[in-house]
Amino acid sequence: MKLKKLTTLVICGAMALSLAACGSGGSSSSGSSSSSASSSASASASAKSEAVASASASGAGESVSSGSSAVSESRPDLSGKDLSGLKLGMAFRHGSNDTYMTSYFQHMKNYAKTLGVDLVLLDAVDDVTKQTNQVQDLIQQKCSVIMIWPVNSESSVAQAKSVQQAGIPCLMCNSNVTDDGVDYTVGFVGPDDYTEGYNAAKQAMTDLGSSAKGAKILFVEGVNGQQQAQQRKEGMQKAVEEAGGKFVDSQTSEGKREKAQQVAENWLVKYPSKGDITAIMTFDDNTAVGVYNAVKAAGREGEFPIWAAATGDYSIISGYIKDGKIAGASLQSPITESETALDWACWIGLGNDLPSKSVFIDTPVITEQNFAQVDQGNFEKLI
Repeated sequence: MKLKKLTTLVICGAMALSLAACGSGGSSSSGSSSSSASSSASASASAKSEAVASASASGAGESVSSGSSAVSESRPDLSGKDLSGLKLGMAFRHGSNDTYMTSYFQHMKNYAKTLGVDLVLLDAVDDVTKQTNQVQDLIQQKCSVIMIWPVNSESSVAQAKSVQQAGIPCLMCNSNVTDDGVDYTVGFVGPDDYTEGYNAAKQAMTDLGSSAKGAKILFVEGVNGQQQAQQRKEGMQKAVEEAGGKFVDSQTSEGKREKAQQVAENWLVKYPSKGDITAIMTFDDNTAVGVYNAVKAAGREGEFPIWAAATGDYSIISGYIKDGKIAGASLQSPITESETALDWACWIGLGNDLPSKSVFIDTPVITEQNFAQVDQGNFEKLI
């Protein structure tokens, strides 16, 4: 497989044009909330939404940064570099928790072989204690760079600190540490979760037209303790409020489809009449499917749109978004994300720095209208 060196998500030029109208930059595109992460994201929410609006107005196809130090996604040029002496470690959140994480996990393993680097990939299976022990194991193995996809953003502060104290660069992937741990890392590579949520909800509110003002939105949350879930929620809520709507109810799904379905079932009883619900928005596509299942079973399909903050599962894209069962989401590729993270880890291992503290992958909005331009290979690529 050829090494890609440009922007992340490979979508044809026609899609770039169609997405400009969407305010474009997900899936169980997994990821991490804490009071620290929440307060930080809330404080910068206004600046972020202005940046998103500016990028949409200009038709920019780049990810919008969450801060002055962030840059739009690109990948380092590794051509001609000798990577054989690198030993990279990865403390992974859960290698078989959902389609996105499984694809990311397996593809990173295969992509390392393509690059010719030694990758020690350890799976914490969503166990904080196990991940902490695995980070210590990677330190003992004297890895050139240690990557962490945190089980919990707060717990990973101590993990990152121990890596830094060992004199090893620590790169956060997919989900970042909370603010008090950022200085222990060399940076972050992954999606801009706030922008994913903001752009998806902005398109949703645009599609609602005159119904956006006064819209009553229900929101299905992700897992507590995960920064990604909180930032997506904050991005969606900001876009909803800017359009004159509001979140009237918000409940956790623990990141599980079955739990999301139960939450939606209860809501459909609580809000029985047409017009009680303007739209249901969710943390990710997996929970959106749970909501759809409940809506379909209740015979209320088509009464209101269902939107996910992000999607990274092609079977959901083709099986739900393609047919309008789920109205849309920000598009996040596990293939692109895993390759990008490993590319930058190699770059750091060669003695270089990230171009900025945060490097974001591109996550344009996908709907039924532009589904045809999605490159399936960016979700199901096998080596």
